[in-house]
Amino acid sequence: MTTLTQTSTRMQLQLFESIIDKSELLVWSDHSYGTLLQADASKEFSSQNTLLVVRIRFLPVEIARNREGFNDEDYRKFRPMPNLGTCTLFIYIYQW
Repeated sequence: MTTLTQTSTRMQLQLFESIIDKSELLVWSDHSYGTLLQADASKEFSSQNTLLVVRIRFLPVEIARNREGFNDEDYRKFRPMPNLGTCTLFIYIYQW
């Protein structure tokens, strides 16, 4: 006897698999490669916080995390500093 939760989970899995099947028609040559995914984005990588998933499962999770702002703090901490030397050279050439 199956419960409502099991039926719902099975339906969600079938929906996800149909999305994967349709996306394989696109140019996703790396959709089945393994990728490390953090279970909790607010914690650092560790053996307890890391999952190995196929890339096609990784991408929707990371897209959702980016849209919801979970990676914003990491972006602020680790974004590259602007190269002012190149910018100054560009301004100099532009004014010349």
